[in-house]
Amino acid sequence: MRASQPILIALRIADGDETPAAHEIMAAMDTTKDSIKNALKEKPQVISEVLEHFERRWDNQIEQKLYEAALFLNPGKFFAIMETDKRKATRLRSIFNDIPWKMVRDDDEQDKISKLMTMKSQRVIASQSH
Repeated sequence: MRASQPILIALRIADGDETPAAHEIMAAMDTTKDSIKNALKEKPQVISEVLEHFERRWDNQIEQKLYEAALFLNPGKFFAIMETDKRKATRLRSIFNDIPWKMVRDDDEQDKISKLMTMKSQRVIASQSH
């Protein structure tokens, strides 16, 4: 029951009257995993088992890398993640960097895209610190 409640909340978000963007669903699913871990913190074996099932089902539902790259591009979501989970923020940036390499074969174009994104990220970070 403690594990199913967070999942039901995420499902309500995904199946609400207004269909959320995929990256919002992904953010809800990340929150769900954290809620499951917190709800079952006294039972690490159960956490492991529940999250194993959760991950297996979730991996089959969505092309996560593309949507995680979109999550990186959404400052409202990304900077909240960056403040709370630097490891995940770094992973999202890395996933974003993988996308152009699949879409653009020219090394010079890939470098331009990467440099533009680095500059954009630095400007957004600077504007948020003021």
